[in-house]
Amino acid sequence: MTYELEDLLENKDFVAWAKPLSENEIKNHFSNGDHEDISKIMLAKNILTAVTSKQDYSSEKAQIWKKIALETKSNQQYSKSTNTLYLRIAAIAAIFILGIFVFTGLMNQDVNVHNPYAQITDHFLPDGSSVTLNANSDIAYDKKFKDNRSLHLKGEAFFDVMKGSRFLVNTDLGQIEVLGTSFNVYARNSELTVICKTGKVRVASLDGSQETVLMPGQKVSYINNDWEEALDDQEITWKSKKQIFDKSKISSVSKSLEGFYGKTIKIDPSVDTLLFSGQISLENLEKSIDELTWTLRLKYKIVDDTIYIGKF
Repeated sequence: MTYELEDLLENKDFVAWAKPLSENEIKNHFSNGDHEDISKIMLAKNILTAVTSKQDYSSEKAQIWKKIALETKSNQQYSKSTNTLYLRIAAIAAIFILGIFVFTGLMNQDVNVHNPYAQITDHFLPDGSSVTLNANSDIAYDKKFKDNRSLHLKGEAFFDVMKGSRFLVNTDLGQIEVLGTSFNVYARNSELTVICKTGKVRVASLDGSQETVLMPGQKVSYINNDWEEALDDQEITWKSKKQIFDKSKISSVSKSLEGFYGKTIKIDPSVDTLLFSGQISLENLEKSIDELTWTLRLKYKIVDDTIYIGKF
């Protein structure tokens, strides 16, 4: 079944069904559907949310309500039934006009998506491509994304790109170009790491001094001007709210958890050389710390927003 945006917005059953649901709930319901159809459904959901919110989206909104109020006052000589009918018509017209203003405003704005700490969120792009954002990550793209498939990323995200014109992911350290593929990008703290899962990915440093084309199972890391290519066929586990480590220093594990939860973790110097291997759940902070410290036979304490780990 093919969905049209206008039909969705005018369908009372769809409106009643979609309004109370979250984006993820709607996405899961249509998990086996066509990317383009899901994109239209998600856009319809966003428009419904915007139209029913109490924000004042434009100066035109205030002018419309002012005009309705003035016209209502000037027509008080009408009978009660006539006036009631007029008000109902005016209200319906106002809602329709406001919906147009909100819809137009949404369609004419650049899109900025922020995913907060301790959350993993799926986002659909206008071309049907999907982005899974890790915690504390942002993407921004132009309103005419379909004409120019280019966006900017801060943080970490997994992309599943629909085939079509070239698709660009810009970061503060470099640029990733694809035609239709899936890949992971980590761009934080002076580090850029790209892992190709399917298709081909071209990665270039921002100054153009380094460039490579990745095939499935390959990755490139650009850290402090050091460009390194390697094989990587590991599963992208953070999408499933878990992290897998293999002989990683405890300081490296704590850094990863800090990035996800937005908390400060301090490691006692006496245990800083310990290595951790295993899986850590990202369901909540205390569970993550429990799994890390129990495996290494350590203890921890939480003081305000700081976690201290050691052999207390």
